[in-house]
Amino acid sequence: MTRKIPLILALLLLSCFLQAERFYHEETIECKPDTLSYQLSHKNLVSGSESVQIGDKLLIQGKDYHLNYKSGILSFPGGAPAASFTISYLIIPPEILEPKQIYARSAISDSLITKRPAPPLFRPAANTKLNITGSKTFALSLSETGDTDLLQSLYVNLDGELASNIFINAQLSDSQSKLSPEGDSKELSSLDNVFIRVYGKSWELGMGDLDLSFPRSRYLNFYNKIEGIVFKYDKTHEAMAAYSAGGGKRASQKIDIIDGKQGPYYLTPDSSQRSFIIVAGTEEIHVDGVLLERGRDYTIDYSEGSIMFRRIMSSLDSVIAWFQYSDENYRQNTLFSSSNIKLGERFSFFHHLVHQSDSRHQPLLFSFTDADKDSLYNAGDNAVFTGGIIPVEEGSGNYRLMTDELGNEYYLYAPGHEEADYNLIFSYLGPGLGDYEEFSPGRYEHVGCGLGSWMPLKRLIAPAQRSNLEFGFAHNSAKWHNQIEFLYSDLDRNTLSPYDDEDNSGGILSLGIKRQNSPLKLGLGAQYRLPNTHLPAQSENISQDLAALDTPDNLGMQTLDFDLGYHSEAWRPSVFFRLRNLEEQYTQKALRLSSISQAKSILPALNFAGTLSSQDGNKESFLQYYDLTADWQIKLITLKLNGIFSEMDEQQFGTRNLKLMPTIEINHESSFSALSYSQEELQHKRDTWQRISEQETYSLMHNSSFGAQHLNLEFSHRTLHREADDSPADGEGSGKNSFQLLSMNNSNSLFKGALSLFGNYQLNQTEFFPRIRELVYVGSGFGVLDSTGVEISDGEYIYEYITSPTGMLSSELTALVSFYLKPGQYLKAPFWKRIHSDISLTAAEQNKDIKDWQSYLFMPSYVFNKDTIYGRQSYLQNLYFDLYKGKIISNLSIEESRDIDQRYQSPERSRDSKQFIQLDFRGYLGLNTRLNLENSQSRESRYNSHVNIQSLSANMEKLIDAKSTAILSIKAAQEKGKDQSDSQEYSIKSILFSPALRSVFMQKYRITARLGLGYNHREGSGYLSFLPDKREGLLADGNIAVMYRINDFSSLSFEYKTAKYPKDKATHNLKLEFRAEL
Repeated sequence: MTRKIPLILALLLLSCFLQAERFYHEETIECKPDTLSYQLSHKNLVSGSESVQIGDKLLIQGKDYHLNYKSGILSFPGGAPAASFTISYLIIPPEILEPKQIYARSAISDSLITKRPAPPLFRPAANTKLNITGSKTFALSLSETGDTDLLQSLYVNLDGELASNIFINAQLSDSQSKLSPEGDSKELSSLDNVFIRVYGKSWELGMGDLDLSFPRSRYLNFYNKIEGIVFKYDKTHEAMAAYSAGGGKRASQKIDIIDGKQGPYYLTPDSSQRSFIIVAGTEEIHVDGVLLERGRDYTIDYSEGSIMFRRIMSSLDSVIAWFQYSDENYRQNTLFSSSNIKLGERFSFFHHLVHQSDSRHQPLLFSFTDADKDSLYNAGDNAVFTGGIIPVEEGSGNYRLMTDELGNEYYLYAPGHEEADYNLIFSYLGPGLGDYEEFSPGRYEHVGCGLGSWMPLKRLIAPAQRSNLEFGFAHNSAKWHNQIEFLYSDLDRNTLSPYDDEDNSGGILSLGIKRQNSPLKLGLGAQYRLPNTHLPAQSENISQDLAALDTPDNLGMQTLDFDLGYHSEAWRPSVFFRLRNLEEQYTQKALRLSSISQAKSILPALNFAGTLSSQDGNKESFLQYYDLTADWQIKLITLKLNGIFSEMDEQQFGTRNLKLMPTIEINHESSFSALSYSQEELQHKRDTWQRISEQETYSLMHNSSFGAQHLNLEFSHRTLHREADDSPADGEGSGKNSFQLLSMNNSNSLFKGALSLFGNYQLNQTEFFPRIRELVYVGSGFGVLDSTGVEISDGEYIYEYITSPTGMLSSELTALVSFYLKPGQYLKAPFWKRIHSDISLTAAEQNKDIKDWQSYLFMPSYVFNKDTIYGRQSYLQNLYFDLYKGKIISNLSIEESRDIDQRYQSPERSRDSKQFIQLDFRGYLGLNTRLNLENSQSRESRYNSHVNIQSLSANMEKLIDAKSTAILSIKAAQEKGKDQSDSQEYSIKSILFSPALRSVFMQKYRITARLGLGYNHREGSGYLSFLPDKREGLLADGNIAVMYRINDFSSLSFEYKTAKYPKDKATHNLKLEFRAEL
């Protein structure tokens, strides 16, 4: 809440200034001969507010001039002293001048019933056009345990015109934590953003959660989300300045795709980073140089940083992710600025600046001791580790000290154990450099000396500082754009140390000449990069990284580019040549040819791109890449043929990829269909070229909409053939050579709507990580479970989930089919209009390996087996019949479901069956009555129980008057249960009586009250009696809620709840809430 207060104060102050601006006026008046008095543009001036000047000389009231504040007439007793004068003044607000009356004559009446509206506390200015919406809530919650909880929330949305040509857009919220939305759509919700934007025609001032980018920058062109303040000016010249006290850092990662796995793939800034959150909306996912679209091509979970692709991916795909993340090491401050200053008609100067620094004296994750600071001071840019073993009170830690058979000590994860006397902090060192492995996030196990990647060490993260300044000059003419750019970069990886700073700074000088506004495209570019040049984002388009070679930041580089092309409607050829020298690594000579031509007669449209790149030096290699696509358009039919050949031939090793993909498309105004086939072959060179794998993919896409019939279908099938000697012996994907991906949605309406059908079917390939579920003691009253895992109100335990680091590929199937029958829509007889029915079938199956086609149809014995990870199937049918003129309606319902859950160490199964008959009587004896007769059975493996319940219930509703309704519920039930493995049996006969009342009183009070009283009579064994609602005795619960409407925009509410189960203490909860709406 504290970070929102300055924003609110700034908004109030700015509003005051802007409101005052419309009362301030300034004018210059030309003096005339023989004229002593002058009429100002406004009347009713504020006394003493004027300032009259002739040049720099300030005139004095009463001596040099006289001013009538009411009429606005200025006079000079001795005549005007100059040819002109300037006067500034304030006027009295017009709304204050309006006549007002406190008392008015009226006829004699009873004053007891006279209501006088209170004058408004806030009266907006007459010319203010603001839209204000939102709410503010305070809630106080009390319970019988003595716990008190004060909750409050604020949400305000403000937009409109503050003054003439001055606008505002603001959104305020007191949420203490940012939401991590699901990235399953292209546009993300901004409901949790907090910002204020005040802007005019050529300027803008913003504060809060804002977006920032340098779209015109070559080297600093990236998208950034900040928490700070931004000022922009855009008229003849352009300027921008910003400060951010939050936001995030930039990172990139190459994602290695596993054949058959759509996800999840996890984004990590580096191998040692564990405490971070991906900033929502900042990711850019590139596949083979093509930017993917969130929602259509992939989804992302920002809280855990995982990506799930929505199309079949291949291990041959080159996937690179750029993203912004927020860590927990230091507070970060960032300064941004940019400008574009016109120097005449053709010349301009521009600059971009990004300066990021960690607050070195405010570490967030750990507090540094004096020894830690000394270690960081002497470390320079090297990593610093200290001891990560922290002794704590006996039994209060997470690890216990153990000794193996050889006398070596190690630590075992054992929270809650009486000998768990240590807490450990682990750091990642790399494969073979540690003794421990992470078996679940934040949990580690000893695997042997030198057999792991982690050690109980605390890594001290040093504060860093990064600066990038880009500036240059540009020349623009009708045909040419010329530019020279300079970039300075500085990266200090440890601002606490004066050592290793000699490699902090670097820079780039670049020149560019480009022909524009002409069919002939000509460009020449040169770049000289110094060693140790560090950039916050990719400096060139990924598609221009011709050989996809690493370019380390610590090495210098020189690049010369030449681009020539011609653009016309029929043909667009281009040639691109690059000469690059990466010091101490390689010299690159690259040539790229491209051609795009339109179809003509029988000739297809052609799109060709070819690259030849030769690298000499330490990374001697030769790259060939050719991509050709041909399109034939024949009325509604489009034929496509795409071929790709790529080869990287190095001295000792080489990779070659061949791909051929024909496609046929049929495009109609109401439908679209596409069928494609692709064949890919991967070859590796050791001594000679050998085929390693071959992939065949069939893809079908269909979308159609004909009246009330709609169908969307996407299907892909891939077969992977690996050579025997290359097939992995173990690991993900081994032994599996075919993968499917299917998505189908349909909605159909037949027989004039008498039959409606809705369906959804999904098939995905995902990675499943086995989990272990453990009960963890957290203290009396702080948990939700007892020692056996049963949910109780005053528990001592919670579940913690330990996830295996080793995943397995799995197939996920989900299906939903719904039928809606309304025979009266088609059949004319009145009888059929009284009947309608709905049927729903749902099925879900996550399986380790689906081999048979029957599994995709959920056939018995092919699902719900030992390979099922999670499965659920359910059937629901409702039949509604109007027995008498809409006053007596019956409902017959049947529901069946079964579940299997083998995600944890103890598999669980359950099966439920329910049948009930419901009768609704509407308006008989002044009552609305509902009768229910229900029979249900349930079997579940958790308690190994079999329970059967029969119940009869009645719910009666009486409309007392237009404002009050009384409700009475009565229920009688008989329950019989037993343990499936032995003879433990029990029976419960229960009765429940529950009156309730809903009422509105004097249009201001809304009252809701309910009381429930019941009694259980139990016989037989004590099986399942640990469940509170299955004990013998009196059961009671109730609640009362009162809401008082104070006025049109505010309300006060009171709510009290209580519950009492046999052998348990009664629970009480009281909640008071105030809510104001704007």
